Amino acid sequence: FDSTIALVVVLDGRGRIARFNPAAEHLTGLRSDEMRGRRFREALSGPAEFQLLHETLSSPRLQNGAVLAEFHLRSRHQGPRLVQWTFTTISSGVEKHRFILGTGIDITGQRTTEERLRHSESRFRAIFDKAGIGMAVTDLDGTILQANFQFCRMLGRDREELQGCPLGLFTSVSDHDSLRAIMDDSHHHGTSLRQIEARFDRRDGSMCWARVTVSPIGNDGSHDIAIVMVEDIT
Repeated sequence: FDSTIALVVVLDGRGRIARFNPAAEHLTGLRSDEMRGRRFREALSGPAEFQLLHETLSSPRLQNGAVLAEFHLRSRHQGPRLVQWTFTTISSGVEKHRFILGTGIDITGQRTTEERLRHSESRFRAIFDKAGIGMAVTDLDGTILQANFQFCRMLGRDREELQGCPLGLFTSVSDHDSLRAIMDDSHHHGTSLRQIEARFDRRDGSMCWARVTVSPIGNDGSHDIAIVMVEDIT
């Protein structure tokens, strides 16, 4: 109880704090002795949390199992912290003495990272969709996973026609080897910003020359996908 890094709180049947471990003290800046006997809601950040706590502690599921919930705790030093809680009912052996055990993990940093990732993905999507040149996302084999408006417009094809097809399917046969070579270098060897000029076949039978730039994308040295930029230089 005292040595675990998880937050632990024991509540009586009326939602008052009976135990408040050191991890909870450290996160909130509130001492166990000053919180003992006070309602757990006093450690929460605001009225919106109070109702959620009430619904959680009065849930019928708490009688025979665990209930998960997320609340913002007040913190004297860090501002509100988002904590993911698991509540279970424990018994002292006396029927009328019912306690609720809550264990929590501070997930504030995790949620902040997730929010930043969503924001980054939204910015990439906006840039990808509105770029003035053709762009495609491909997998290791050069299969098109996503294609932007300009790339579709350049080839005179719908997005659905391109997705799931090899990029080389839309290039001149004589350019297949050079395209395959830069895709292999980018995906398997991490070579960044390889560039060639290649001919692309439009749906109407005409051809366009394009400057193709391939940039690998991945984490920890592995490259799972690539951004392919296709600039019409006809």
